[in-house]
Amino acid sequence: MKIAIISDTHDNLANLEKFLVIVEKEKIGGIIHCGDVTTPETLEWLAEKFKGEIKVVCGNMEIRREEFAGVAGHHSNLEVFAEVGEWALPIEGKDAKVAFMHRPNNTEEMAQTGQYPFIFYGHTHKPWINQIGSVLVANPGTLGGVFTAPTYATLDTATSQLALHRL
Repeated sequence: MKIAIISDTHDNLANLEKFLVIVEKEKIGGIIHCGDVTTPETLEWLAEKFKGEIKVVCGNMEIRREEFAGVAGHHSNLEVFAEVGEWALPIEGKDAKVAFMHRPNNTEEMAQTGQYPFIFYGHTHKPWINQIGSVLVANPGTLGGVFTAPTYATLDTATSQLALHRL
C-alpha cells in the first residue's frame, strides 16, 4: 500500500485539489495529515473527496478544533487525534505502527524507543528526512505552500520507500 503524508495545508483547497489528482494517479490508499488543516470545512472537504483512510492529528492553527471530532463522526474513513496519532500498517509484510504529530517536540525520544519504523511531523514547513537509529523521521513540509514551495511525502509500505515530492 502507498500512503501520502501531508501537513500544514492551511485551507489551501487549490493545492489539495492538485494533490488529490496525483493521489488518484499514484493509487495512494491512505493519507496521514500532520496538522494545521485549519478549519473543519476543509477537513470535511478532504474526507468527502478522498475515499481511502485519512488519519489527522491536530496542529496549532486549527480553528474550531472541537468540531474536528464531529467531522470524523460523519466519515468512516477519517480518524482525528489530539496530539499524537498512530496507524498500524503492514511495513514490508510485518505488522508495525507509524507515529505522527504536528510539532517535532518528542520525535528524538520516540525514535530512540525503536517502537516505530517511521515518525512524521509538520509545523516547520521544511521538508526533510532524518534517520535516528533504525527509525526514519520525516517532515513532509507544507502542502499549503506557506513560506516555502508546496511539498508532501509518500511511503510505500511494501518496500519502506519514503520519498519527498514537490507539488
